[in-house]
Amino acid sequence: MFTSEVTIPVKSKLNYGGDSFLVSDVRIAGESRSPTTEPFATSAVLSYSQAEEIGALRRENRSWAKRMILADLRNSLFLACSVFCSLPAQTDSLAIRLGQTEREFSRAAGLNGIRSAFLEYFDDACVIFAPRPTNGKLAYSADSDSHGSLVWMPTVVEVSASGDFGYTTGPSEYREENSPSDSAHYGHFVSVWKRNYDGRWKVILDFGNGYPKREKREEQLRVRQLHSNGGKREIQSVVARSSWLTADSAYSATAMNEGSNGALEKFGSEDVRLYRRGKFPAQGMDAAYRLVRGEKFSGFKFSAGQISSASDLGFTYGLAVTANADTNNYIRVWRRENEWKIVVDALNPWVRKN
Repeated sequence: MFTSEVTIPVKSKLNYGGDSFLVSDVRIAGESRSPTTEPFATSAVLSYSQAEEIGALRRENRSWAKRMILADLRNSLFLACSVFCSLPAQTDSLAIRLGQTEREFSRAAGLNGIRSAFLEYFDDACVIFAPRPTNGKLAYSADSDSHGSLVWMPTVVEVSASGDFGYTTGPSEYREENSPSDSAHYGHFVSVWKRNYDGRWKVILDFGNGYPKREKREEQLRVRQLHSNGGKREIQSVVARSSWLTADSAYSATAMNEGSNGALEKFGSEDVRLYRRGKFPAQGMDAAYRLVRGEKFSGFKFSAGQISSASDLGFTYGLAVTANADTNNYIRVWRRENEWKIVVDALNPWVRKN
């Protein structure tokens, strides 16, 4: 398996009531191809005159003005996320298409409502955490639609060599209807996707991590398509499948014996991302070490997982109990490099009952 990367400069700013997502330095990873020198840039910032016009509309008709503001936000997301369909042709890959699908998912939530969008894009067997693992399709089917607004965009997209499996992650914002402009809920999502026989991508696992506004950071947009070495692929696939869950078990055992830093030292990829409640995701080994310094566990219990048909990407989830007896869901995404490495490590705490 190999990847090569192309870097394209970009700075996309998404404004929402004075808040913004800021994405810079797009990195595209895919087949071995010549780097492009063609720059791509987009802007999605409301002008002063547009803001003044919206303010006048708000004074005349508050509900209409709100719809206008949300429409501008959705257009901003479309412009910034259009990087996925505006990149030079040589960067085209299934990873680009998955990024487009994630962008369309977010737009559908704005246009058709959150419940409708999640029912459309979730697989029938999709797992969410509420806080226990549950079927996402059934949960949203039984729930009433939210009157708030939820927007998000992918900043990391990675797809397996087989093109049937991938994951996305990026920032999100949720606002209750008629809420003050400074009352948004900020966070990051992690979604694992599977491409069905009809070629459509569906979410098979979805997780969200919240944090306060002060934790927001600038991010790099990275899109990666994995590729097989060929040759002994079938034999390698069998070996990889047999070692995937072994690696997950060993990661848990190391985290219990040596703490999270010890587990990361042995199993963390250089571009690992860690998600902990109340904190912006740590990106890279140095940031990950700092985030989980002193984190220890008393036990883990594996629940389930899936792996790509190329045996180069997979996820696992289960229960993790900390040394303080706090119960969490753990969610991990694995990539096969020369051996299995963690690229996403997330904890979703349960609410402790007194």
